[in-house]
Amino acid sequence: GHPKTGKTLTSLSFAAECQKQGRHVYYLNIEGRLKSMNIHGIEGLDPKKLTIYRSVPEKILTAKDYLNLAMKAIQTHPRCLIIIDSVSSLCDEREMDEGIGYENRGSGNKMFAGFCRQASNLVPIQKVIVWSIMHLAQNQGMYGGFIEKGSRALQYQADVQLRVKYDKAWTANQDGKEVQVGQQVHWLIESCALGSPGMEVDSYIRYGV
Repeated sequence: GHPKTGKTLTSLSFAAECQKQGRHVYYLNIEGRLKSMNIHGIEGLDPKKLTIYRSVPEKILTAKDYLNLAMKAIQTHPRCLIIIDSVSSLCDEREMDEGIGYENRGSGNKMFAGFCRQASNLVPIQKVIVWSIMHLAQNQGMYGGFIEKGSRALQYQADVQLRVKYDKAWTANQDGKEVQVGQQVHWLIESCALGSPGMEVDSYIRYGV
């Protein structure tokens, strides 16, 4: 989906629902932008049943590190939920070492596709849910529009694929004035192994809640 459309918020809300089913949640904080207020702002989310993987000064995690951690969780923790935030930010070891200016397009996506192939048989056996976030990027080609940052091939790995975009401001009357209290976002179910592809729904994000 597009930036600032509640992808992380929706992921954490989904995590809270999974915890009600007794599932442990693993969060791969690849972008490093997950904050305490994001976690404590979600009703019903138990931080004690949430394991967050992130880089620390002693160890900068690469794409391979993150995906190996996800694979280990699949193998050892049945019925868990794994949130990958985000696939678009996966950075391989060579890209880390070479520094600014090194171009290795799609390496993170290729690695993630390999991870999906390895995990495809384990996930249903272990009854694990893998929830991955991907950004949309402006298409610089002649037709414009937005495309997945990386490769559309990853969509074939997904049982359910959702696309979200900003719809309009959510306003309310406060002290006689119309003020923006949040935003409305629009979801499209692009593909779904459970049926009903093409369904659309709106949801609301209230700021500070």
